[in-house]
Amino acid sequence: MSKNKESQAKNTSAKRQRSYWQQQELRQRIIGFIGVAVVAVVAIVIASGWFFKQYLPIDRHMRTTVVEVCGQKYNMAYFINMLTYVTEDTYMQYAEYYIDDAEQLLERSAIINAAAAKLGFSVSDGDVKQYLKEINEIYGYYYGITLPDNAAIRDVLRAQLLTQRLKDDYFGPDTPITAEYREVMAMFLDSESKADEIRARLVLGEDFGALAAEYSLENKTKEAKGALGSHPKGVFDYLLSSKGIDEVFFSQTLNSWSTYYDDAFSKAGGYWLVKITERNDADGLVRVSAMLLSSEDEAKAVKARLDKGESFTTLAELYSQCWDDENKDDLGWMDPYDTYAAYMDYIADENSPVGKVSNPIKDASQSTTGGYWLFKVTDSKTEDVSAEDRGNLINKAFNDWLDEQIADAQTYPVVNHMDDAMRKFAASRAGK
Repeated sequence: MSKNKESQAKNTSAKRQRSYWQQQELRQRIIGFIGVAVVAVVAIVIASGWFFKQYLPIDRHMRTTVVEVCGQKYNMAYFINMLTYVTEDTYMQYAEYYIDDAEQLLERSAIINAAAAKLGFSVSDGDVKQYLKEINEIYGYYYGITLPDNAAIRDVLRAQLLTQRLKDDYFGPDTPITAEYREVMAMFLDSESKADEIRARLVLGEDFGALAAEYSLENKTKEAKGALGSHPKGVFDYLLSSKGIDEVFFSQTLNSWSTYYDDAFSKAGGYWLVKITERNDADGLVRVSAMLLSSEDEAKAVKARLDKGESFTTLAELYSQCWDDENKDDLGWMDPYDTYAAYMDYIADENSPVGKVSNPIKDASQSTTGGYWLFKVTDSKTEDVSAEDRGNLINKAFNDWLDEQIADAQTYPVVNHMDDAMRKFAASRAGK
């Protein structure tokens, strides 16, 4: 009996010991579960904070419509892909400077795709995919980069394929096989007085090529020393990025110097008239009004009217090529030594009086429109249109057609919702 009691006591003790350790193990499990739960809760809190503070705002921006073309909406994510394509990988830090280019490419591509479809031209998704593959093989081999496959890239490539098909099959057949060719010598000058001066020097025997290389404000005529070569009608407009110069060249008699005023042609250079309206001697700042004129002649003529008492703002609105509808002619307060403009010396000069208009100040860094072609048609003959001129005529026909489509706001409406905040956001996300 005693042995049984001892055995029972030992068993009871063992059971109690197991029960104790089981309880300890249970406690540890509970503590572990609680710890995991706490960590999970903390993780959820952190994740939710990131989700609500970072992911949701970015996602909301990405889904925002920034441009509408022909009724099709394009969101921020699409535009950022377009901006990344335009900017290229090596220039992402300058993405903000390519936003206008990205907007233009988006709009042009959308209009080309829509307008080509109305003419019965299309390309398949397979064509676009194959084109992307071919481009990436070239890019990968030469540059070590590839274009991503996204909607923006596909739309751009589709527009490129359609452009080539339109040139080959729509505009190409209308290009003439033979045409009248005219050989032209020309230069572009900013004023009629300059054109008269150069013409007088030519009469005295000076070399046209040397004068064109020195004075022409148009790059092609400057580099070619005035020799535009012989081309059919339509090519001169294309080569010179002008509208109407072909009509002028093909309506002139041979071998006589002529001038033609081209009010829309953009050239390098302009002339400032500047007026200091206020001076703050405490911090050295000056408040400046300014107008940018096309030529020295124009600047002198406007200056004469100002000296007689006419309003600076009124004349600036009429003639200035830097007019701003909001700020008008007022450039605001400026630090004369941190301006780096052509008129810096004038506004930095303490002797420049408040309220007085400067003499014309030349600025070669600006672009202005308007000036005079001085030219001579030296030869005329009919011949076969060369392959180069044929390509130029086709390109011009396509460009003219596309300009018409872009200008047709009723058929191809464009609505741009982009504001400064959206532009900054797009630039910050490009390439990411």
